[in-house]
Formats: sequence, structure tokens, C-alpha cells
Amino acid sequence: MKKVLFGCAVAVLALFSACENLEPQVQTVTSTVKVNTEDAVIFTADLGVDTKTYLEFEEGVYKTRWESADNIFILATNSDSTYRYEHADIIEGAGTSTAKFAASVNMKGEKYFAYYGANSYFSYDGKFSPELQEYQYRKAYYDEEIADVVYENNLEGIYFPMYAESDNTSFTFKNLCSILKVDLVGTDYIENVVFTPNDKTIPVAGRAELTMVNGAPELTFPTDTLARYSVCFYVQETLDPVEPVSCYISLPAQTYTGGFTLTINSASGSMTVETKEDVVLERSQIRAVPTITYENQVSNTWGLCGVMTDWTTDIQMTLVEQYFVLEDLALEAGQEFKFRANGEWTVNYGYVHQAIEPGSTIELTANGPNMYVTETGIYDIILDPNAGLAQFVRTDADPEYVTCETYDEVAALPDNTLVLLEGIVFASYGRGFVMNIGQYWDNCILVYQGTDQSYYTPVVGNTVAMIAKKVTYNNLPEITDIQAFEVLSDREYDYGYNNYYNLMDPEVFKTIEIDRYQYVKYAGTLKKEGNYYNVIIDGVTERMGSLEFPTQDLTEFLDKKVAIEGYFIGFFSGGKYLKTVLKSIQLVDDEGSTEDVIPGDDIVVTSKASSKVAE
Repeated sequence: MKKVLFGCAVAVLALFSACENLEPQVQTVTSTVKVNTEDAVIFTADLGVDTKTYLEFEEGVYKTRWESADNIFILATNSDSTYRYEHADIIEGAGTSTAKFAASVNMKGEKYFAYYGANSYFSYDGKFSPELQEYQYRKAYYDEEIADVVYENNLEGIYFPMYAESDNTSFTFKNLCSILKVDLVGTDYIENVVFTPNDKTIPVAGRAELTMVNGAPELTFPTDTLARYSVCFYVQETLDPVEPVSCYISLPAQTYTGGFTLTINSASGSMTVETKEDVVLERSQIRAVPTITYENQVSNTWGLCGVMTDWTTDIQMTLVEQYFVLEDLALEAGQEFKFRANGEWTVNYGYVHQAIEPGSTIELTANGPNMYVTETGIYDIILDPNAGLAQFVRTDADPEYVTCETYDEVAALPDNTLVLLEGIVFASYGRGFVMNIGQYWDNCILVYQGTDQSYYTPVVGNTVAMIAKKVTYNNLPEITDIQAFEVLSDREYDYGYNNYYNLMDPEVFKTIEIDRYQYVKYAGTLKKEGNYYNVIIDGVTERMGSLEFPTQDLTEFLDKKVAIEGYFIGFFSGGKYLKTVLKSIQLVDDEGSTEDVIPGDDIVVTSKASSKVAE
């Protein structure tokens, strides 16, 4: 059975737009796990009208489905006051609205109670006492292909608790709560949205009492120490100015006398919207507010709070442009602290790895673990809350470094050695740049900045100096974790390239072995595979080109034959990919192209000659 999503006209000032009711679509049960039924009690669980675990939205229709990872909490009771309880795992019906769950053979009783959701408790009289969440999240998963966390903009998640009672092993679940849908657009990084009733005596989370009234579950919140009077929904994503980020906040079905307030917290500030009219949220409804365009109404101040302040007050940071700065701070090794905004914990940053090496630029995590420095000393700290980055520079100890003037000197050093380099930026890409060392063409090396280019945006032709760590990646030396940086000349100039590896011949491309950074030329068909731009060489299956985070828009070149010029920066995946920092790309027709794109036999190609750079 299908039900097209329909609008429910409910006017509460101009705050609400529409409510949405949900109905399941029943399909044939499919088997997912085989269970020996002699060792189990099998429960059938149907998603009744207006219930869900996750929703698929197709052509205007919401379809309710069980998920393959679902389990339900079951309590079996008897008239002699004995009871058993257990989590039962799904064995059939993933992807449908009717599923089967298996509990142990001992789970037999005269009456059954079942709960779906996070944190379920029950009292000794055999009744559930659900725990509704004060902290709720969008569904997130780690995408291996892009090596980052992705937040799904849909209704998936566990904050839609359901309940069922039965005299046998068949359940029909019903929702316990109402859902408030908040759509956000803008350009800021949003930490969370906080829902607070304007009547501060109305609980919205915590331990609740559950009763069945006319076949429908009702929740009652005792106003005791377990009650919670706000719900914090974590967004943790940068908004898009057009495509909304949707937040679905699970709330008790009740009358919110005097309305409610939404506080949207970003990394840089906050915004508040509210309605002062009474709002009735009914069970199994999704109520929406009009799309909110986020703009800072209040700008955040940032400070450092930790053991050194007894976790009660902040050491305030000073705003310098978009950064917050704290100079000459004495820190003890192992002494824990965090960054927080406005002297409160609503918006705070920690560090997943906790330990901070002097000179490091670390990637912060909202509500992450406490952090600490590994060396006692005096530090300058720079915080970029919008980018989620912080740099710790120890000022009472000069770093020990080795000055290198050639590629071979850098390559010979042990990994994690600090080196001082000076040279010219020859090429840039989305995660750093290629520079020469000591002004020579064949002394090029890769500088890896990661996603943070706040201290320097690469400009071809600039002369730069830096102190940074030497590491080995793809069997080549690489420069990373910059400790100090200076632009010696801001000239913008492309020097041209008189030495290169000619890999236009497929046989040469297939067999070439390169042991240092080199300027290369090759041709093939440009393909986008996932988030990667690969160049498929005609007649070569063992190896392909791979363009490393190109800064150019390559849409017009996709699925066409192109000539690539750029810097070889290593073989990846056992030599399958020839990784390249792209300098130029040109279309090539099947009959060949000009000699400046594909050199003819009259051009002599060398690989080891060096020539002094002349401006």
C-alpha cells in the first residue's frame, strides 16, 4: 500500500510550513540471516501505520523499511511476576516493512513488550520506561573513496523510537514521538541546533513513563532530576546556499505552551528564531519550519578551558582577522584542555588523537576528546574555528633543523627530520605544491599541506622558505607538517620546462620507472572514477595516469583524449597509478597534435641534466 506525502495546513504564526504523516509499504519478506528455529523464539514485527526505522523517498512517496542492522528490545512477562528481557536481531525482512527477529529459546512468556530505539529501560512491574535522547545526530558514515565522513541529508537514524505490546510473538509497532524538521541554508559551518521550549518547565528528553491509551502509546515525563529541558541536534556540516541541510529532531508529542526557541550554533557565532504561540506536536507527525537562512546574530568568542582553569573558566583568545590567537601560554605536558565558545560547552572542540606535538597544526573535532601537549613549554596558539584547525608553536625552544640545498640531501635524511628549504613554486594542486630546492630544475620536491592552506596559498613563481618535516610517501621524499613559512618573493611567473620524461609512447609509459620528481608528458583518455581523475592510456592495462587533486575544472575534457603535462609524484597501488600534479591539459585528436603538445623525434629528451633557473 502506498500513500503519497500530503501537506497538513497548520498555521502557527509563520513558523510552521507543513506536517507529514507516514504510512508503510508492505513487500514480500526476504531472508537475510539463517537461524536454527529450535534454538530461538521468532518474533514477527510489522511497522504499523505511521511508524518507521528508516525512510526511502521515491517520487513523492515515503516508504518505511526495516534495516539489516536493526534489533529490537523485548521483555517477556508472566502472571507469576517472572520476566526475561533480551535484544533480538533481525533475520528476515530487511528492506521491507515486515520483519522477523530472533531471540533465545528462553524468551517465552504470557505477554510481550517490544521497543525500538536508543536506551530503553523498564521497571520491575514489567513496563518499559524509555530514555529519549537529549543529544541527537544526523546519520553519518565514512566514505572510503573520499576518505572523509559523509552526513546523509535524510530521515535515517535511531531517534524515531517505537513501541509494541502483544499476547503472542507478533508485534505491530507504533511511533512514540513527533518529529520537527529544520532546513538550513547558508555558507557557515554549523555545529548544532538546540530546541528549547519557551516554558522552561516542559521536559523534552530523559526518562519517561509509557502507557497505552486506546491502543496508542503515550509518554509522560516526570519533572525530576532525570528530565531534560532542551534537545541538542548535532549538524556538523558546512551549509550550502541553495540545497538545504535537513535536521529531524525527535520530540515528545505534547503541547508546547508559549512556543519554542531554536538556537543555531556555528563555529563563528549563533542565530536564534522562535515562535511564541502554543504549538501542538502530535505523535507520528513530521512538522516543518520554513527554511532558515543562517546568519550570525551573535559572534562567538573563544577560549581555552582545562585543568589549568579547573574546567570552570576560560583563558580568553584574541580575534585577529578570522583567527583567535593566544600568545605566550605556559602548558604542561599531559595537562588536558579543550577550546570552547562563549564560556559554555554548547560549541567546543577537542582532538581525536589527544597528544599534540610542538609545531603541529591539528584538525579539531566538535565535542572531541580532551587534548594535551607532549612537551612542557611556552606556546603561541592560533585557532581557526571555521576550518576546525589549531596550530601550536613552542616559542621557548628553537626547532633543530637541517638546511638542505639538493633533492638528494633531503632524500638521505631520516623521516621526521626538520629541514630548512628555499626554492620556487613550480606547480600547485589541491593539497599543496611542487617546489624546487636550491633553484635547480631537477631538484623538485612535493610539499603536502593537506586541506589546510591557511598559512600559504600556492602561487607559481613565488620564492618561499620553510622549516618542515621530511617524510617518505610513495617511495619518494616529501615535505609536510610545516613549522615556519615565509614568502621571500611574491612574483608570479611560469618558468617553462626544458627537461621532461616523454611518456607518449604507450610501451614507455607502461614500463618506465622513475625514482624522483620529474616533469612528464603523456596522453590518454580522461575518466572520472569516483572522486578521482584517471588517464587511460591506449593499449596499456597495467598502469594509468592519476591526476592528484587538480585545481582546474576538467569537465570539458572528460571522456576525451588529452595530453597531460605535469609533475610525477610517485607510483601508487603497486605501480598501477602514475600520480601527477597537473600543469596543463590539452585536447588531442586521433591524428596527432602539434609538437609542443606531443614532441616529435627531432626533440632530444634527457632526464638528468640540470640547468640554473634564470629570471
